[in-house]
Amino acid sequence: MSKTAIYFIVIIVILIVLIGIYFIYLSGATSNSSTTLNSSPAQPANTVRLGSNETLGSFLVDANGRTLYYFANDTAGKSNCTGQCLTLWQPFYAASIVVPVELNTTDFGQITTAAGTNQTTYQGWPLYYYSGDKNPGDTNGQNIQNIWFVVANPFYNVLLMNNSASKIYLSDVGGKAIYYFKSDVKGTATADPQSKCTGTCLSTWTIFDQGQAIVPAYLKASDFKEFTRPDGLTQLAYKGFPLYQYSGDASSGDTTGDGVNSLWYLVKP
Repeated sequence: MSKTAIYFIVIIVILIVLIGIYFIYLSGATSNSSTTLNSSPAQPANTVRLGSNETLGSFLVDANGRTLYYFANDTAGKSNCTGQCLTLWQPFYAASIVVPVELNTTDFGQITTAAGTNQTTYQGWPLYYYSGDKNPGDTNGQNIQNIWFVVANPFYNVLLMNNSASKIYLSDVGGKAIYYFKSDVKGTATADPQSKCTGTCLSTWTIFDQGQAIVPAYLKASDFKEFTRPDGLTQLAYKGFPLYQYSGDASSGDTTGDGVNSLWYLVKP
């Protein structure tokens, strides 16, 4: 055999060995990569997420798609659903809150009910399931007795509250009551309201203004209108009446301004 043939065979053998080493390296790298990927910790599933439908838009649901509700008889941080109420409306509780980017974990909290059970809250309001919702996405509890509502996203900036003395009335997101002033001039479709609460009056009765109203189903957003007062401040009106809050109301659910001087009253739909 000639030297040229021998050199050629040697070169072929060397190439085969190098190619074999290369494929062995690739196989090891792929295996290591797969091991790294497979060992990455799994992301926890959302315990609260968003559902939606054409009628209600976006609202909160649990991990399985069950709709969550707020109760107008509650106050921020306190559940008033007890006894027979609990047979239809079960408290929602998640030990840890994991949410999609559209929601904020800091909006969620936890309370202990009078029965001693834990309950998750959203922006202070206890969350519930409705026993009449049998399938994910059901919203059969919406607007029951005008006091049960899905938890909308974005959340309501005007809420409905209810108690045995005052019945249904308007509040802000923290449960602070909203009032109207009998001396004000009601607005019309073509003219803004005229607020007679000026100067020192505003230190006791503060202007309520939320821009565009986001409201539960029992209310109509179109009944709310933002207007500019002569002093340059903006104020929200409901059915033509300027809206206020009372400095004497210290806690969620307080209605101590109702009937003051026979001029100030809760706003009732």
